[in-house]
Amino acid sequence: MSRLPCLRYGDDIMSDPDEIALYIDSTFRYPPMQYDNVAAARACRDVFSKYSFYIKDVSHSAESLLAELRRLDSYLSEAPHRFLCRDIPDHLDCLMLPKLHHIRVVAHALKGFDIPAELTALWGYLAAAYETPAFRNSCPPDQEIVEHWQSKPECPSLSKAAAAFYSTDAPPRYSFDVPEGITGRQVAQ
Repeated sequence: MSRLPCLRYGDDIMSDPDEIALYIDSTFRYPPMQYDNVAAARACRDVFSKYSFYIKDVSHSAESLLAELRRLDSYLSEAPHRFLCRDIPDHLDCLMLPKLHHIRVVAHALKGFDIPAELTALWGYLAAAYETPAFRNSCPPDQEIVEHWQSKPECPSLSKAAAAFYSTDAPPRYSFDVPEGITGRQVAQ
């Protein structure tokens, strides 16, 4: 399977994020995964497309991606929940968190781009995901994420040193660290 994320449960294998979410919703009834927070959905809407434009060199500047990351950070700084819509992950988080993690890993590997540390609400959101066993246990190693994006002909190639660092022959590495002083988002009291 060449697409990430993917879900394998028994004999069922899915790689489309919406198909995965529908499968989870219909198979596992608790906790309910549906969301109806329009503001959260709007804050997430263009992040991944701006990342894709940047990583595939459609846009040579990271400014559009940074603007979308700031928009998401702004939403999260005002949100009263640990995750986008509530205090436990829902469908929107299951779509957004893997994408943010891909942005974090691949933009660094291919472009030397790092999510700015001053986006503290965004980093707190990622920290909350990294503290969640379901996210940590289902997250592929950095090397597999980079390899997936390297398989796309429109993406830039890794330098020789980066190719060695991100080799799938190396022991698995996971970027679950966050900037100093950042902890997972706390529930507002």
